[in-house]
Amino acid sequence: GFQRQVTESSKSVWYFDRQDPEIRLRGLTVRLCLQRFSELQRLRGTHRWAQSNNSAVVPSADASLYELLELYKGPDAEGERPSIRERNLEAEVRAKIQERRAEAQLSGLTLHEGLASAARRLAQRQRVGERQGKSQMTKLRSSDVRELLAKMPLPPGFTAAQLYFRSTELPSIFGLTSSTGSGATPMGGKNDEKDKDKAADILAREAVGYWAARQAQDVAWPSASLCGVGAALDYTVNRGFVVALLIGFEGATVEEASTSQRSAMQSLRRRQASAKEAASKAQPSATFGARVRTLGAPTADAVLNR
Repeated sequence: GFQRQVTESSKSVWYFDRQDPEIRLRGLTVRLCLQRFSELQRLRGTHRWAQSNNSAVVPSADASLYELLELYKGPDAEGERPSIRERNLEAEVRAKIQERRAEAQLSGLTLHEGLASAARRLAQRQRVGERQGKSQMTKLRSSDVRELLAKMPLPPGFTAAQLYFRSTELPSIFGLTSSTGSGATPMGGKNDEKDKDKAADILAREAVGYWAARQAQDVAWPSASLCGVGAALDYTVNRGFVVALLIGFEGATVEEASTSQRSAMQSLRRRQASAKEAASKAQPSATFGARVRTLGAPTADAVLNR
């Protein structure tokens, strides 16, 4: 995917244009092959020294686009750091989405930390706009979503669905559970972890229920494979914002991707078995090498860690 270019100062540089769909697809494919090569080496173990050919070295080129989606699903180091309540709310929203999809007999969604980071940025952007009194921030703009997704290392051709919920009931949901002074918190409320889970559960039910009524096709999208949920709570303006992003390839199902991944792992295991068989055949009949003895045990051969 790298291209050689000459700068104005007549210096040659190698340039990777991530905006070009073909170049980005090539780069992700190479990264997937390197990842498979690393997995293959772990499966081979120490038998790699006894092999005489590359039959168990070169990874298989058979792959699905869903595997490219999952290449960089790790957390973003520069992303927004949610609070404990926001993190609990995100987990509850993901669980409720999975329940809705299970009712429709659809496969579950895998968490993509990169998408979750993008969703948090969108939710925080909505929160800041609400605090600044910008009336146009009541809806999530598709251009903002496309801008963030274009910066992520995702293969070209994917489809994304955006879900946005804006709550105005934070005082009643996250307010004090008791004001009689009988609780264990400094403000007089009950120090009960179940109350926190219940609060996040109520807001998650409202958000997913709103999406199920307004965007039922997006929630029950059969081609979706990965999801990311971000939440932002602002107690100053009494607003809560939840953003969910779902991505997949239109027309393809997750079951097809799972079949491809299973066949790839089976191929790796078959290569591992052939590597062990080749190593056992190449194993010498007699031992050889130097004997090592230490001052502590001069009459016994030392056992070295292999």
